[in-house]
This record gives sequence, C-alpha cells and structure tokens, in this order.
Amino acid sequence: GLSLALQEGRIDAAWRTIPDPEIPSYQSNPNFEVIGEPPMRTISLGLNQHEGNPFADLNVRKAVAYALNADEIISEAYQGTFAHKVLSFMPDSLAGYTPAMEEYDGEQLAKAQAALAASDYPTGFDTELYFTSVHWGQSEEDMAVIIQEQLAKIGINVELKIVEYSYILTETKEGRLPMYFLHWVFDYADGFQYLNNWLYGGPNPFWAGRYGYNNTEVNALLKQATETIDTPDRLALYGDIQEIGAETIPCIPIGLHYQYAVLDSSKVSGFAIPSPFWSTPFTDVTIAD
Repeated sequence: GLSLALQEGRIDAAWRTIPDPEIPSYQSNPNFEVIGEPPMRTISLGLNQHEGNPFADLNVRKAVAYALNADEIISEAYQGTFAHKVLSFMPDSLAGYTPAMEEYDGEQLAKAQAALAASDYPTGFDTELYFTSVHWGQSEEDMAVIIQEQLAKIGINVELKIVEYSYILTETKEGRLPMYFLHWVFDYADGFQYLNNWLYGGPNPFWAGRYGYNNTEVNALLKQATETIDTPDRLALYGDIQEIGAETIPCIPIGLHYQYAVLDSSKVSGFAIPSPFWSTPFTDVTIAD
C-alpha cells in the first residue's frame, strides 16, 4: 500500500490514504511530517426509521444514544489521532453549534435500559450494521466492532456486514439497511448544510430521507433559516434545530475526523494545511531530489 511505499521512499507524500492507527508512528518519526486540516468530516450512525424497523421507535433510538460511548469509539478506532467527539449534528467549530446531544454523552446503561424497556422491544432485538473498510478507511470497521460490543450490553445484538460503499448508497436510497455510518464534509462553511443533510425530511431530502426521518417543525425551521439574512437570528434557528434533533434523534453523532497528509520531511516543503473543501493547492510545494 501507500504507507509501505512512503516508508520505502518510493513516494514522497500520502494524502488521506494512511490508516489512522498508523499515524502516531509517523508523528514520532523525525523523517516524516504529519499535517492535518480542521476537523470538518462528521461521523454519525444512521438508524433506519422507516415503518417496520425497530429504530422507528424513538425510545429505541434513545436507548442506542445512551448506550453508545463516543469517547471509547473515537479513542479506540482512531487511536486518539485526528478525530474528536462531537455532541451535535454539525462541527463544533462552526457558528451556531450547540452541544444539543450532551444528555447522551458517555455510556449510560441504566438510562439506555430504561428507554429500551419503554419501547416495543423491551428485551432487545437482533439487527445489522453495514459499513465499508475501504471507502472511509479501516477505522470504520473498528468503530463497528466497538458499537457491536456496546449495544450488546443492553440486548441489541448487532451482526456486522462489510460491503462496498456503493451498496450502502444503493440500498439506503431505497430505505433499506437497519444501521450504517454517515460521513459528510461541507461544500461551504456554514452549519446549514450539515443540518439540512441530516434533519431535513421534506421534498427531495438527502440523508434524512434515506433513514426515514421527517419532522415538520424542523423542516419549517430549516426553510426559515434559508430566508433569514440576519446572522444572529439564523444561528438561533440552527440552535433550535439542533435541540429538536436531540429530542427526536434523526441519527447519532459520533465524532469529527481530520483529513491529513504525511510528508517525507527531507524532501517535501511548502505544503500548506490542507483545505477542508478537499481541494489542496500544490503551487508552492517543492520536492527535493
């Protein structure tokens, strides 16, 4: 792979391609430089809320939210490198963020079991978690294993399914697959795009339509936000939307992931911090012979 090619000197830089668990070894090696961008890729757990699925029951979604421990997921899956927990549906570095999901922070098994007991599945159930270990890297598989272990503590038995990312896109478009990971990097630096993707369930929805979330109050607030020019007023709407999201749980935020580059420090110079817009300028980069 590219990691081996970088170590052997066959390439001089690798961008977004080194597995997360390997990053610490590069950080401690003086022959390499690791550069990370601001954490803007959100990682969430999608739950199928279409009719007939256990996750259509809000109490089940609450149980999952209480049972999951994002600190453990991020620490184990990303080795504490270039990822951190997030407590809402947009990055905490963007204006308008509020930690709306703070109520569910940490492993809270008593609350999880109480929520499940109040659902239509009081003793738990069997389900499946679909993921890819290629498109988003090895860390997604690691997250899946940890989530499987955490949910087993409350009687939700998760079978892990490794598939191609195209399969997830095709199946979720038809409202299928019970659980899967969601990733998003913005196209512009405003919280609206994240909130709209995860929570808008009106005509022509994006991810919310795939997992069956449709809240008319949220839809109206999102529309109002597009019509609100005054920045403080618009950010207040973002806060309201996040609070309703925490009450209704369209999906479960897990963390924010950095993108990074690993450079041969003896050869590469002038590489700027990568752009969160996924386009990186190389005009000032030089590579020594």
